[in-house]
Amino acid sequence: MNRKEQIIATALQIISEGGTKQLTMMRIARKIGITDAALYRHFKSKHELMHEMIRSTGRDLNAAISHAAAGADDPLKKLKKILQAHLDYLEQHRGIPRLVFSEAVHQHDPVLRKAVLGIIHHYIDLVRGVLIRAIEKGQVKSDIDTETTAFAFLGLIQTTCFVWSLSEFSFPISQRAPSLWKVFAESLS
Repeated sequence: MNRKEQIIATALQIISEGGTKQLTMMRIARKIGITDAALYRHFKSKHELMHEMIRSTGRDLNAAISHAAAGADDPLKKLKKILQAHLDYLEQHRGIPRLVFSEAVHQHDPVLRKAVLGIIHHYIDLVRGVLIRAIEKGQVKSDIDTETTAFAFLGLIQTTCFVWSLSEFSFPISQRAPSLWKVFAESLS
């Protein structure tokens, strides 16, 4: 792990423990064991760091779900693997829900909000594409609205993630994948 990755991982850990309000450049530097000046060589501000955290999260999540889905030719199996990979990724990166659901992203910073929206739109497009292939193969109803169904798919994950975060990560979120998949798959028939 290079220094930038270490800074991002430490920042996400701080956010997972206390939210974005606890995230300061000084706290990150102390936790890593470097000077503030050394930290500022990598990121000029907390805003720049948060923006990079969102971008790297988007890249990493996309890589995780793409890798998981790569081995499945069957569209429904691909969706099931995407669901599991997404929950596994969140479980390994607890700070992400607190970052994504933070006031900084939702209310105070249009740049961060736009970055998160970009990730969501990419994700919705990916799921929509898989749903279209499932329709073409006759695996799901031909009259489903693929965009709304893709939003519902992400909604299952986001709602579960929100409850998980609010409950101080008191249950293993990745173990919810089979029951979430069952509910989602039944809605497609």
